[in-house]
Amino acid sequence: MLKSSFRYTAIAFTIIALNTLLFPISSSGWLNKPGNNIETSCGEENTNGKRILIAYDTGHGSTRTVAYKIQEVLCQHGAQVDLSLARKIEDVSMYDAVIAGSAIYMETWLPDVTNFLKEQKDVLSNKPVAYFVVCGYLREDTDERHEKAKKYY
Repeated sequence: MLKSSFRYTAIAFTIIALNTLLFPISSSGWLNKPGNNIETSCGEENTNGKRILIAYDTGHGSTRTVAYKIQEVLCQHGAQVDLSLARKIEDVSMYDAVIAGSAIYMETWLPDVTNFLKEQKDVLSNKPVAYFVVCGYLREDTDERHEKAKKYY
């Protein structure tokens, strides 16, 4: 049991290290948009694409990695996508849709994302909103775990 746990931990750290090397986050790459500090944007050439915001919070970087992958796929499919930490977003009115993501700690979303959702609830009530979570509970990819995660998170 201990050997298996150590192996999964080693694999997780290797994946995180490789992602950090392959997809570094530049601290000087922040884009300023009215009321927001955007980490990255993509799809500017997709002038007819939907404008989407991905607002997230992360404890150790895994949620950021997932958010970047979502952004990449959406841009490849014709969207214009901004990505930022939830606490840095003040205005979501310019977006056609919003995606909110959080790591799960102690069976709850991180506070910056929940605060963002509460602060923006009036504007978000008129937009499509999607959610994603990153948590260890879902490391076993079973229908039972998916249903329980949907219920609690």
